[in-house]
Amino acid sequence: MQNSEKKSKILEAAPAFLKDILPYISPRVFDLMDIPIVALNMGKLSYQYVFSKGVKSLSKRLEPLLPKTICFDENAKEVITKEEQGEAILELYFSQILSKEQVFLDLRPSRFQVERGKIKWVPNGLYCHFKNDFQQGLIDLYTGFYHDDDVLYEKGLQAIGLIQETDSKDQRDQIKSIFKEHFGDHDQTSVKFEMKHFVDSFHQIFDHIFTEKKKLSDDFVYLGIYLVTLYLHLEKINRPLDVRASFERAFQKFNAM
Repeated sequence: MQNSEKKSKILEAAPAFLKDILPYISPRVFDLMDIPIVALNMGKLSYQYVFSKGVKSLSKRLEPLLPKTICFDENAKEVITKEEQGEAILELYFSQILSKEQVFLDLRPSRFQVERGKIKWVPNGLYCHFKNDFQQGLIDLYTGFYHDDDVLYEKGLQAIGLIQETDSKDQRDQIKSIFKEHFGDHDQTSVKFEMKHFVDSFHQIFDHIFTEKKKLSDDFVYLGIYLVTLYLHLEKINRPLDVRASFERAFQKFNAM
């Protein structure tokens, strides 16, 4: 099946608005996954999206984990700047991954109402549950990166399938280097988010995986959607953000639980 045919199958099953998001995901990804499974998952997402199935119960479970400047109702207490808004969205992104709960994937600006500097989040039925190994891999990946723990960072890359036990040291080092380029400046205290950087860096990762004749978890489609909506939001905010501090706030919250 040609790449264009694979992409067409996914688009047919995807919720309508995802037709605007999937183009940001590297076309190479369609060569690395089981397309019938991805199409089935897109059908499930479409059903949840149309009928808002499960939104209330998931919102209730996630409410205690929200950044203090984001709420599900009208009672936000904080008045914040654009920079603080962006960093709160980043904290929310990390908090959902760290929670091991189902993850609301749609972080587009349209899902958030900002009035007088306060943020109300209105999630929709676009949510998923990453496989346990994949989600733990993401936790290890981010924790290893932001805590400068190279062993944990590599463990996370292996858990999500970007490196394998059989890979040589050179292969491992190459993937680690490519992925660190995706994160950008290692200090991560003043990062501006640009969709072009996201698209280019993930295409480089997936193209490298393709040349090594590997396959990837279908969870990468969910992760891709999650990251695209994050980047769409943060690119619009257009401010340098302290990503490291946002991760640390989320991490400390879960460490204290």
